[in-house]
Formats: sequence, structure tokens, C-alpha cells
Amino acid sequence: MRVGLRPSRDVLVDAGFVLALAVLALLPLRSTYAGWYFLVAGALGAAVGLVLAHLAAWCRVPGALVPVVLAAGYLALGGAVALGDDPAGSRWPTPTAWGELFRLATRGWAQLLTTLPPVDGHGALVALPFLLGLASGGLALSLATRWPVAGVPVPVLAAELAAAVALSTADPGSRLVVGLPVALGLLVWVALRARRRVVHTGAARLPRLVTAAVLLLVAGTAVAAAAPVLPGTGTAHRRVLRSTVTPPLHLSDFASPLVGFRKFRPAAKQLADRRLFTVSGLPAGTPVRIATLDDYDRSVWSVRNDPAGPATGLALDTFQRIGATVRVPGGGRAATMRVRIDAPYAAAPDTSGWLPDACRLTAVHFAGAGGSAQQSGLRYNLATGTAVVPRRLRAGDRYTAQVRLRSPALPRSARPGGRVRLDPAALAFVQPWTVRWTAEVSGSAWTRVLAVAGHLKQGAYSDGGPGETQFTPGHSAGRLTAFLNGRQLVGDDEQYAATFALMANLLGFPARVVLGAVPEADGAVRGRDVHAWVEVLLAGSGWVSVPSSAFMPPPTRHPQRQPLEQLQDSDAAVVPPPNAVRPPSSLDQLAQSGSSSSRRVQRPSTAHSSWHLPGWVRGALTYGGPPIGLVLAVVALILGGKAVRRRRRRRAGTPGCRVAAGWRELLDQGRDLGVPVTARLTRREQAELLAAPGVRPLAERADAVLFGAAPAGGEVPEDFWVDVQRVRRDLLLGVGWWQRWRARVSLRSFRPIGL
Repeated sequence: MRVGLRPSRDVLVDAGFVLALAVLALLPLRSTYAGWYFLVAGALGAAVGLVLAHLAAWCRVPGALVPVVLAAGYLALGGAVALGDDPAGSRWPTPTAWGELFRLATRGWAQLLTTLPPVDGHGALVALPFLLGLASGGLALSLATRWPVAGVPVPVLAAELAAAVALSTADPGSRLVVGLPVALGLLVWVALRARRRVVHTGAARLPRLVTAAVLLLVAGTAVAAAAPVLPGTGTAHRRVLRSTVTPPLHLSDFASPLVGFRKFRPAAKQLADRRLFTVSGLPAGTPVRIATLDDYDRSVWSVRNDPAGPATGLALDTFQRIGATVRVPGGGRAATMRVRIDAPYAAAPDTSGWLPDACRLTAVHFAGAGGSAQQSGLRYNLATGTAVVPRRLRAGDRYTAQVRLRSPALPRSARPGGRVRLDPAALAFVQPWTVRWTAEVSGSAWTRVLAVAGHLKQGAYSDGGPGETQFTPGHSAGRLTAFLNGRQLVGDDEQYAATFALMANLLGFPARVVLGAVPEADGAVRGRDVHAWVEVLLAGSGWVSVPSSAFMPPPTRHPQRQPLEQLQDSDAAVVPPPNAVRPPSSLDQLAQSGSSSSRRVQRPSTAHSSWHLPGWVRGALTYGGPPIGLVLAVVALILGGKAVRRRRRRRAGTPGCRVAAGWRELLDQGRDLGVPVTARLTRREQAELLAAPGVRPLAERADAVLFGAAPAGGEVPEDFWVDVQRVRRDLLLGVGWWQRWRARVSLRSFRPIGL
């Protein structure tokens, strides 16, 4: 179809349908973005794509180069739409803005999928809806303008809807409000496009319209009624990309803060009297959690990062970026906590990566010069309420957090609220003591859990102070075995919380260890305020805190001193005692991991350094290589397709078919050059339109072969094709170099010949 600068009525109708359907297909992203600006950005992108597609058709730009035109439009206008408030970009088309837009187009999808919804509706990630609208609008109108087939633009808009659904959340929301109108709109549009190729009389027009409207109404009603009961329509069966993408966060870089618990105790004389951070805005007595540890591997309680499935049935147990707000399930009292980090907390490698928060976080905002960097790197685990800062907290960091406080009471009877996720092999070593302590307990499993807590509470407390150095830190399987094997249970929060959580899991109740603190009256949190407690998952209540006082003896109850045994034979030889062997501790593994992580890979030195590309060359290859490679790949695909088609035409079929195919090859060359040939014309009339030497004789020879009395011999098609190739070269040499390249990559010859 030849397109003028002023769009025709058909082009305007197509553009209107494309704009409406492209914007409607973006509605599933409503659950991903905060506010409605994302839809405005998508509509602007679709409008820009429509304008660029029409200008490309008017300028007769080959269809293969339309994506390049759309990419240029994205780089030119994407900054004005998405990068106004982004310090990494600019509103104007500058190299800085191009680099940020290219990063968003290539890696912004992963950032969007690893950010807890809703994402900031005015942030840089709004460039993604703009890009979706631009690509779908431009490609759909370009296909509708260049191809006469009625349904050829449908896959583009269907792909846009599928991409929006895949990038949304697992909440089905108003799927009928989006899917059904898009489907009906596509049907109406395809029907209108199909009518353009058919000549109708006005007599039966009204009945046809009534029939079409009734059929659409019946179909829409049937779909709306059947959709809720169709298999796979529930939230539990819905799979989106967000639930399958693993965020790029390596928790192995962050040590478990429970391992270094002993340094907070007064006996260690390290952090007990030093201020770690200051909290304000919370009700008195509200605990602040540092980290929630929900995985155990016989060595250490650590933080799980597992996107394979939900830990509570409500949230994925994985760390994601925080968007504008965090949607937390259930209710709770809203509060605003303000935190200032002090040097001792930031200097400790096992705590500086964990963000202190309270119960469930709904929003967080860092203040100060480096606040935006900390904000962008923050990750939050909605299942455990744990936040991690990959860049590490620094002394003087300040942030404000919106939280929801919820503290259900510990019930007298309860049932497990989920399945135990710990490896049974990691729990096996505590089974003998669990069975022994609950052997005479009758009743439910929860009664046995309370019995275990009561037995642990009968022990003694020691933080390894003077005269008690034999009670070492750690909570590995070996250390806890020694803790349980002693004549008396002796330990601190680390051993008691780790043991109780393991035994609760063994009894069928999912349990995890929480390290946190209760701020003092002035809001300060010092080392002595840090404690460990346990949370259990109960049916109907969610995660319920079991305070340390429920399973741990008071710190004033010291261990009993063991009297020295008297020797039976005073004349016996004095045998020197063996070297004291300290039970294995988790601190050993922390030290080993720290020492191994601090090593640097040694590379053999060479006398002569290898040659490297200049920085500007690497930058050009990084940002310019992918789009140039994409264009070259498309060009190679088109040239290869035409070569394969030419080979098949020359060798396949009877001699007469090969001659007809040779004329078709010559005709397609003229179509690629822009000659308006149609199927209504005879070969001789088509030769007049091609207007090149040697074309008319070829048309006469083809007619003679196809309409002659005698069948053509085997050498006739080959001679005919030799002349066809010569005339094709003459046609190409008769135009400029730019027209020759446009003809080589043109897709006109792949379309059916119009009437």
C-alpha cells in the first residue's frame, strides 16, 4: 500500500485501534507500578510509535529497518518520559541518557522483576511501559500498512499483552477487564480490515452488523461466565516471571549475625556498652529485628534466599528490591521508625549488611548524600521481614521506615501453619533429647513443644565469663551436641534459641531464629540489648514470637561449679592432663570463611602486559555492538531468505513452472525497487512497468513457453534463468546505491501481489 504524508481514512482507523489496544494491553501492569503514570508513559510510547511507523512508510523505509527507527525514537524521547528525576540520566537526548536508557532496555526487566511491587510509578523503570507501547504500536501499524492480510498485526498486540501479564504479579486482579476487551477489539479490527478487500452491496449491511454484534455479545458473555471455573485460572496455578526469576543477590557474602552473638555479651568486653544504633517512633518495648534466620545446615543458622516456593503461602522466601511501598498481608498497627546507625554496628562485618526494622516493613527512605545509592541496592524478604543492604551500612546512615506492628499472643494450643522446610538430616542429631524430654508428655504436638521449652529453661546461663571459659560460643551440630550432653544445660541465647528452633521443627512446627533487640528508654540499642528469640508458624496466627524467657533461663542463673574429684590412689603416677580440646564452634567457620574471602587470587606476573582495547572502543562496542549486531542479523536473515527462495524457484517443478518462477523472480525484483506491479496485468504490461532493456523479450518468451503447443525442454528454463539474472543486475545498476540496498532488504516481495 502506497502511503502519503497525510494519512488516509483506513490508516487512521488502524492507528486508532492500535493505540486503544496497545494502551489496554498494558493494564495488567497496574499491580506492578504505583499510580497510573505508567499507563500515560505507555500511551505516549504507542503514539510515538504510530507516528514513526507512518513516517517510515511515507519515506518508503524498508520494513526490516522499522525497529531501528523505533529504537531511535526510544533513545530520543525516553529520557523526557522516564529520566526526569533519575540522577543517572537526563531528560534530554545526551550520551548519559542514552546509556541509562540502553541499560533499562537490556537489564531493566530483571530489575523490575526483582523489585517488590508496587514499583515507583515515576521512576526510571517507567521506561519499560514506554518501550512496550512504542514497540507494539509502531510494529503493529507498520505491519497493518505494509501487509494486506487482515490478521497480520494481531500477534504483535497479543505479544504485548502476554509481556504485560508476565511482568505483573501473581494476583489475577481484573483479568476479564483486560483480556476480554482486547480479544473483542482485535476481532472487530480484523473484521474491518477484511471488509476492505471485499465488495459489498448496501442491501444486507444492517443485518450483518446486527449478526456480528449478537455473536460478539454471546461470545463475550460465555467467556466471562466460563473463565472463573476453567482449570488454571486461580492464583495458586498462575505463573509469572516474578515467581521464577532469582534476584542477583549472593547471601554467602553476608555472615550469619548469630555466629558473632558472644561479642554483644558483657563478658566479651567488646560491644556490650557501646551504642549500635538509635531508634525513635516505636512504642516502648517494641522489639527491633536485625535478621531472621530460617535455614540450618548443621553448621550455622542462616538466611534463606529461595524463590522456589512460598514460605508462608503468602510471600516468596526471596530477597527483592523495594518499590514505592511493600504490600504486606494482614493488618497491624502502623508506625514510623527513624533509625541512625552508629560506628560499632557499621564496623562489624556480620551486622553491617542487615537493616534493623520492626515486624513488617511497608516503606523505607534513606536520607543523606548516599541515600539514593543505599535505597537502590536495598533488598527485602517479605516472608521473613529481613532487609539486607548489599553496599553495607555506614556510620551516620539515617533512614525512615514505615512498619506494621503485629504481636499475636502465644496460645495454649496450636497447630502447625505450614510444612517444615529444613532438611531432616540437619535435625537428626537433636532427636534423642527431644524424644527423651517428651516421652512422658501426653497431648498434642504443641504440648510437646512447650515441654521442650520448659526443659531448656531449667538450664543455666553463661556467656563464657571468668571461670566459665569452657562454655564456648557457636551453634553447629557439634557445639549443640556438647551443649545437650553436659551434666547441666549451660549456654547463652545462641545455644538455647538454636536448639529450641531445631526441636520445634523436629516436632512438626516450622520455626526460625530471630536476632534483634529491644531499644532502651532513650531509643538507644547497645550490645547488651541484643538477644535471640524464636518464631513458630501457627495455623490461623502466622508467625508468632516465642520470647527467649520462655525457653531460656534468666541470665542471673549461673552454672553449678563442679567439685574436683579426689584421687583414689595417692601413690599412683601423676599423668599430665591431655591438651584441652574445645568443642567445634560456628566461629571457626566464620573465621575460615572470612580468611578465605579476604584472600586474593594470585595471578602469575608477566614481563609484558597484554594489549587492551582503548576505553572509547570498548564503550562503543558495549553500547553500539548489540543494536548493530541486531540490524546485521535481520539483514542477513532477509538476504538468506531471498537466496533460498531464488534457489527453490530455479530448481523445483516442471520446466514450465521454472520459467514462470523465473518471471516471478524478475517481478519481485521490480517490486523491491518500488515498481507498482499488480496481478491484474499481463506479463507484457508488467514488462512495460519495469521499463528496462531485455524485460519485454523475457515476457514474450515466458508466454510462449507457458501458452505454446509444444512443452518446453530441460535446457529452456536454464537459459531463461540466465537472462533473468542478467536483467535483474541491469535493474539494480539502473538506480543509486541507496535504492539498491533498500531493494536488497525490502520485504515487499514476500507479500502477495495486490490486485
